[in-house]
Amino acid sequence: MRRKLQVLKTLMFSVFLLTLGCRQEADWSNNAQEKTRADEFFKNAEQNGKLGNSSLISNSIIKLKKFNDTSNFLSKISDQNGLPVWSQIMDTDVNAYNGGLNKGSETTEVLVIPLRQEDNFLSSVMYVENPDSENPTIYTVTNQELKAFANSEEIDKTIRENILNTFLYFDYEIFGKRKYSSIPPTLFDAIPLQVGKDYKSFSIDNVTTTTSSNRMLMVCIESHHCVGCPSNEPCDGCNLCVTTNCTSIGTTGGGGIGSGPSGPGDGSPGTTGGGGSGDNSTIPWYVANPNIYNYNSNVRAIFVILYNQNITLQEEHLDYLQTNSGVTQMFKTYLSNNNLEKSENAIKLIDFLLENLDTIEPEKLLQRLESLDVALNQNPNLLLDIPCVQLSQWQDVASFQVPQSVKNKINSIPNQNSYWSSWAITDIESGAGANLNMDLFPVKITDLPNKPNGQKYTSAEFFNFFRKNLNLFAEQFIPIEDNHYDIHDTALWNSTNPLGALIHIKIPIDDGSVVCSGYSTNTWIFTTMKAPQSWSYDGLHPVAGNRKFSYYTDPNDNSVTIYTRGVDRTSKINDGNTPIINAMMQQMAFQGADQLWRGMQNKLSAYINSKGGTASKVQEEKYRPNYSAVKNYIKGKAPISSLGCK
Repeated sequence: MRRKLQVLKTLMFSVFLLTLGCRQEADWSNNAQEKTRADEFFKNAEQNGKLGNSSLISNSIIKLKKFNDTSNFLSKISDQNGLPVWSQIMDTDVNAYNGGLNKGSETTEVLVIPLRQEDNFLSSVMYVENPDSENPTIYTVTNQELKAFANSEEIDKTIRENILNTFLYFDYEIFGKRKYSSIPPTLFDAIPLQVGKDYKSFSIDNVTTTTSSNRMLMVCIESHHCVGCPSNEPCDGCNLCVTTNCTSIGTTGGGGIGSGPSGPGDGSPGTTGGGGSGDNSTIPWYVANPNIYNYNSNVRAIFVILYNQNITLQEEHLDYLQTNSGVTQMFKTYLSNNNLEKSENAIKLIDFLLENLDTIEPEKLLQRLESLDVALNQNPNLLLDIPCVQLSQWQDVASFQVPQSVKNKINSIPNQNSYWSSWAITDIESGAGANLNMDLFPVKITDLPNKPNGQKYTSAEFFNFFRKNLNLFAEQFIPIEDNHYDIHDTALWNSTNPLGALIHIKIPIDDGSVVCSGYSTNTWIFTTMKAPQSWSYDGLHPVAGNRKFSYYTDPNDNSVTIYTRGVDRTSKINDGNTPIINAMMQQMAFQGADQLWRGMQNKLSAYINSKGGTASKVQEEKYRPNYSAVKNYIKGKAPISSLGCK
């Protein structure tokens, strides 16, 4: 019995030692974690390439570290993961309030420190009230706490705006321009609410700060929201699209912002604020697509890279990337050395893959595009749907070079002192559209018309008549007369050599200006222009390129063919538009030109037939890239050898 009792005592002692050892191990583990957290937290690393107030940073780190050694406040704040951006620390006086109400002119000295986590998001803002005291009040306001606070109608609106503006200010200063969304509609009265939306959204274009005499820091945020712009105008930063809000940085109230519905923090006077909502999520609800953390790290990385270029991936983009790891890795590698152009390309390509789910081996999309780029450098005509034997006829027009004498005339026009008042030649290389247009509109004359004296025109005489009376056949070509720019080109256009004459053209849908850039007895060439940008002038011609007017005599039947042959690209594509809108803009530009030249065919043949001659329209020719074939190649359904002239 005694032996059994001794064994039992030994067993109990062993269990006690084991239990003690586990407790000590757990305590040691917690202490190690807290020490690591503290070491990281108080590391004075300059972030974002921005120098802060080095004296303020150094003193604040020393004081807070000393206080943490005695109180361990880092283990009690609601943000257990974020690390300070010391370079953005602020020492300011802030308004005090209690229970969501202002306390008049009462202020409290506060250190305001933004905390960030991985993936380029602000995780919280830390407030240190009375930082010079031995027992300061310290608490963090996390993104999730901020959300409840900003949406609480029980709290004074000015206070909610101050706190939210504090977050937006730090987010902009640390991460740069990006779009903010889900802003409660009751806040920021000056920012209009978009029709059909129950929240406000905007980006920040500029921030200015001022400090009043009582050390209160005021922040003015210039919001770019695009609401209020005329429906037919882009969001260009006009005064209808920009709103400025000025608020003080932060708001506090004697030991924390409050608890429950009164505010996002739950600190108490003289102690650190702790606990909070229990949600340590760093997801910023006020930026577009707050659910980014539902996706894997590679998808999040792409989201952040594009977001930093003010491009937001939508849920359908993220879902696609999440389920296509090869595609995700392809874009991650492509964006490793990122810029705005790459980001814009990436979102367009992701859209392409979403619209073409039958793409074979989508992870090789970029590889196929690179191969196409190499092939186009070797053969610039690879995308053209045209008989190969006809290429040379178009190349002469496409490669025509404007003579220096014409360039000198354009450069010497007076009163050109800005982009808006300047004249400039827009050759095919300056076009913006991807679609190359090649068109031919002929009229065949088997019997030339009569002159007013009853005699027949020669081919040269009638072609000269056709040029000088072009408005009889293609309304309206008007030589430019303008005293401000000292342009008087009516006489030049009607002379025997119109080289350099500037012409305004009435084009269906969108007018434009051209210059007579080439001339011989049987040919003249128009090259497109950018005229001054105003109500009185045409601005940018809808297309950029050259158009040839000429004639030839068929030796077989002595018939004469007058034609116009053009090679051009659209000039007004907006990269901010969706692909379908850009495609529509290109189509409209080409349709306007087609309408003009078909009208010329009809009127020219009708005139000849009415004047004792015989003429008929010849079927027009139009060659534009065969994007169906290109698309099949990009989708991996056809080899690159399927492209090119036939």
